[in-house]
Amino acid sequence: MTKPTEVNVFISCPGDVNREKEKLIAFLKDFSQQTEQQCQIRLRVVTWEKDAARGPGRAQKSINELVDECDIYIGLMGKRFGGSTGVLQSGTYEEYVTAYHRWEKEKRPEMRFFFKKVKIDMDAPDEDFDHAKLIRNFKNTIEPHFFYDTFSNAPDLIKKTENELIKILKNWQHQEEPAATNEPTIQDKDILPHYSKFLRKQYDKIGIFQDKSFKLDDIYVSLRLESKPEMWHQMGEAEFRRRWANKELPERMSEVMHSEKRTTASGFEDDVTIEQVIDDVDQAVILGEAGSGKTTLFKHLIAKNSELNNSFIPVFLPMRHYFQYGFGDPIKAFAKLLREGHFSFDPQYISPLEQQLQKLWADGKIMLLLDGMDEIGQDNFKDACDVLNTIEHRGNKILVSCRRSCYRPSLTGDRWWIYSINPFSPDDRLQFMNKYFTEKSTAERLSGLVEGRQRLRSMGQNPLLMGLICYIYEKSKGALPEERVVLYEKCVEELLKRRAEQKFSGFADFKKEFLRSIAYRFFVNEDKTRREWFPAEMVHSKLRESIRERTDLAPALTVDKSVAFLQEIVEVNSLLLPVGADSYCFPHRSFQEYFAACYLNKANDGFTQIVKKLCQDDFWTETICLYAGMQSNATKLINELGKQKKVDLVLRAIPDTVRIDWDKLDKDTLNWKIRRGAVEQLVLPEPDRKRLDEITDILRGVLAGKQCDPNANVRYSAYIALEKVGTAAAQQIVSETHIIPPDVLIHEKPHTYAARGKQFKINQPGMPPNMVHVPGGSFIMGKTGKKVTVNDFFMSIFPVTNREYRRFVDAGGYKNSEFWSKEGWKWKQKGKWNEPRHWNDEQFNQEWQPVVGVSWYEAEAYCNWLTKFMNAKIPLRLPTEQEWEHAARGPAGEEWAFGDKWNVDIPRWDSYFDYVKGLTRCAARINTVYKDAVSGWGIFDLSGNIWEWTNSWYDKERKDRVLRGGSLHDSYVGELRAAYRHYWNPYLGDFDVGFRCLQGSP
Repeated sequence: MTKPTEVNVFISCPGDVNREKEKLIAFLKDFSQQTEQQCQIRLRVVTWEKDAARGPGRAQKSINELVDECDIYIGLMGKRFGGSTGVLQSGTYEEYVTAYHRWEKEKRPEMRFFFKKVKIDMDAPDEDFDHAKLIRNFKNTIEPHFFYDTFSNAPDLIKKTENELIKILKNWQHQEEPAATNEPTIQDKDILPHYSKFLRKQYDKIGIFQDKSFKLDDIYVSLRLESKPEMWHQMGEAEFRRRWANKELPERMSEVMHSEKRTTASGFEDDVTIEQVIDDVDQAVILGEAGSGKTTLFKHLIAKNSELNNSFIPVFLPMRHYFQYGFGDPIKAFAKLLREGHFSFDPQYISPLEQQLQKLWADGKIMLLLDGMDEIGQDNFKDACDVLNTIEHRGNKILVSCRRSCYRPSLTGDRWWIYSINPFSPDDRLQFMNKYFTEKSTAERLSGLVEGRQRLRSMGQNPLLMGLICYIYEKSKGALPEERVVLYEKCVEELLKRRAEQKFSGFADFKKEFLRSIAYRFFVNEDKTRREWFPAEMVHSKLRESIRERTDLAPALTVDKSVAFLQEIVEVNSLLLPVGADSYCFPHRSFQEYFAACYLNKANDGFTQIVKKLCQDDFWTETICLYAGMQSNATKLINELGKQKKVDLVLRAIPDTVRIDWDKLDKDTLNWKIRRGAVEQLVLPEPDRKRLDEITDILRGVLAGKQCDPNANVRYSAYIALEKVGTAAAQQIVSETHIIPPDVLIHEKPHTYAARGKQFKINQPGMPPNMVHVPGGSFIMGKTGKKVTVNDFFMSIFPVTNREYRRFVDAGGYKNSEFWSKEGWKWKQKGKWNEPRHWNDEQFNQEWQPVVGVSWYEAEAYCNWLTKFMNAKIPLRLPTEQEWEHAARGPAGEEWAFGDKWNVDIPRWDSYFDYVKGLTRCAARINTVYKDAVSGWGIFDLSGNIWEWTNSWYDKERKDRVLRGGSLHDSYVGELRAAYRHYWNPYLGDFDVGFRCLQGSP
């Protein structure tokens, strides 16, 4: 046939595959740009919704006329065959018949049909089986005549459609190829130097506001990440560990997990840099909360590789654009992004760059950075995961960023690794401040303020908020706000105060009103990929509409001045930024979330119906948290969210709240974690003196009396809160409680304490410090029925704490080989260890928490050092598992280390959510402060706080050491029994693995 200039493509389908149809249409529009450029063929997508004539008569007839004029017919079917048209069984079938009759006469249109793979449950309605039968018969009708295929999802459909269209267009091309020419063309040139220059210009600077930007290298603080494979999340920690230890993981993962580098240096859950990520794995998801530095991390990778002299060439593609373009080929999507003007790139270089990048992709030389998976909406998350699972990476590196609160484990477990960005440590904060300020003294003064205030310190763990703190401190030189909401508010005020060239400086309130409106308006946009980038015309239209509604603004501000007004917001106030030639966005998504929260708050309707609806979508998490911080009293909000089982959301919102009334909380229905959070919030902002008595009464009620909270975790939080209150009345309550803080017991003076109805003595003359005497004896070990005998020994009443272990570190324990075994020193030197894993993580490094992240070798070295430090005649060591079990069972041979009956009140934390959200966990204080959490020999924390290393081998091959005690992280009740044995490789550490010391003859 003669090649047409414009090709009509008709898509026919029942309504149940409309979603796939829309994505296919988006792809065809993109594909048309390529066909027009490469072979002068433009594809025009024809659909009955927009092209069919409206009027009297049978509607299907006008649709059939469109089919009769098309050049390519594409049919789709899912579960439904469609409804009757009055002539044939369905509209899709009638459209197919129309196209087929024309094809019989003219051999056109080209016809392709795609059937979605679907499953019908046995209990499905009869109607589903009727449709399935009609579809099966229809397939049999098509098979002798035309090509048809099946697809599993939209990306699969797009890929197969693309392949068929290429075949069709090649058949249509009869014109001869142009003669070769010796004249140089841009395609013949190496365009990578031009791309390198573009990368340096585009990603070399960073800054939220136009008047405060930095060269990336001058401000960037290396972010640390914590790694776990996707399979870890899917199968659970215990099963993953078992498979890993037994080398039962998929081949590729086994290579990574068992590599010398990973097991000696980083470990599969240790802090790593983004450079180590690139070295270790091919595909990774980078998780972090708002402002944690996900995009900055990608920019750092781009800037570092912008010279293009390393192994991988960076390609940055926002996930929302990748989704808008129908997923598919990521290099084509990136080229389209450039063609649409989202970045300043010379148009004449785009096509040759695309060709060059395609070659590099085929060679496995691309580093694809897909930013903002959370921005495509929950409804599209599974499709995105399907695409990522099916991309043939060919050795290329693929990194995807996503907000942690929005991520759902859906990727192929043996291919993807999950990395969580760790919060700024105190050293990170100081390093950032030193880079931000030119004068070191300024940074030191601010550091003193931040580290001295709990809320400022907490906000400073977030890189974005740390930047805002520096900005406000620099501008105001005054007191720093301690609430996140107020921090944003102060930033906005500073930006609106700028006097330079401001014609509309008196309209600050209207500017905020307008920004609130568009922030909320675009967040509720049905097109979830356009919630952060706003079409310029819609922004101008909304501004004109707002000005018309505010007649009080005239004559100083009228519609004809709207362009200048918006320009001032962009160029002077920096509260909107231009994106390409036709869009705007906020300087950071968190600012849009702040203004959207302001919009909700202005409704002044408490917990409105709209907020109830929005909280069902994780996209709104930060907005609702900020909204909570804007309430003078957030009690009603917490109650309503709690009733909707939004525990995670409430826990994220509580730190932002100003006040929660404990007596008005629905404590009978609220999850204990929410109640604990509410208790902690009472003293989160330092209370004024007038409220101290009220808070003390509340906390007294939580701890004791008829109204005391039934959950030990909540009661313990009340105890800690009373310590912070510090008044005489509060201290009196503290002294009367059954709680014994470990700092009372861990000292070097003789002391007697009561537990389990007995008196126990520690630190007596001739006794090792903080150890209790355990008489030897015989007992039936485990469920083996074997009788074992142990000698007398002394055992630490608590696991070794960070405070105690720090003495070993400070004394040069990691620098002196005399404390280490030969194998341990080799491990330490190869891994370059100078401290335990998680040593600088504020979740785990408080002085009364057990030291965690230690390998068996480190625990052994500590015992050897402590022997020399104490000048002990009998060496200190790790307990054998027989000694450990004897200590846990007590004189009565009990099943748990606190009795024969399971005590539900022993504080345990069993939610992985607590760990990834950075809430308080793994604290030695949590278990040791209860008299009930003690064995019959007076030893605390032997069941359910941390796994503890023993001196025993687990297996005959001597590969693993025995762990005892169970973990507060994920252990089941059975794993907390005194007899339960677990195992771990001696060169590994974990955030819930520690140890305690023993002194005695084996």
